[in-house]
Amino acid sequence: MTDYEESDYSRCSIVFTDQTVPTIQVWDRVVKTVSERERKSLLENDHVYIAAIQWISVGALKLKVWGYGKVNPSGFARFYRYDKDGTVERLKN
Repeated sequence: MTDYEESDYSRCSIVFTDQTVPTIQVWDRVVKTVSERERKSLLENDHVYIAAIQWISVGALKLKVWGYGKVNPSGFARFYRYDKDGTVERLKN
C-alpha cells in the first residue's frame, strides 16, 4: 500500500490480511539497506516519494523511489526490489 501522506513524502507498507502478521514498513527497510550516498538522497532531499509499482514474483515487490531537493536539485528516480525476507536490491529500472 502506498500512502501519499503529505505533499513532500509518501510511505509504502505491506499489510497482511492476517492481522497477527505485523505490517512491514518498506521505506524503513530500504533506508537501512542502501548505501550512504543513496541514503543521503532519500533522507536529505526536500521531497522524496516511494511507491509500490508491482509484484514481480511471489514475495518480491518492485518499488520506485524518486524526489528532488538540496541533494538532487534536478531530481532522481531509482527502482528497488524488496523481497519478503527483508532484502533490498537496487534495480536498473
